[in-house]
Amino acid sequence: MCKALLITSVPQFCTKITLQVRGHLAEIVLFNKTSSVEMVACSAKEALRILSETSISLLISDIAMPNMNGYELIEKIRKMQSMTNLPAIALSAYAKDTDAKKALDAGFDSFLSKPFEKEELLATIQTTLQRVI
Repeated sequence: MCKALLITSVPQFCTKITLQVRGHLAEIVLFNKTSSVEMVACSAKEALRILSETSISLLISDIAMPNMNGYELIEKIRKMQSMTNLPAIALSAYAKDTDAKKALDAGFDSFLSKPFEKEELLATIQTTLQRVI
């Protein structure tokens, strides 16, 4: 079973996005038994704390966050010895090819622009897990 950490910094959307992503990941659990959202962080700082305390096997992170953005977060995560191979998906409203490249160059394994359809999220999670694990 793959345990996922979702990171989003928009408090008013935190519950909505979490429920949406949990719903999508729940489908993967039902059909493939591979993923479930175990933790939700509403800041990069909180995500780093969770990662230091909990074993996570999939990271799904927003890019636009205050204090530390998703690019900075993934760079810090990739420097942690136990996190160098952690599958990581970037979520962003920035949808240009250059934005995807920047996320991949920073250390994310996949990039998904918002808004996204359920099928896109499912495919991105499955592809990322197959490629990285």
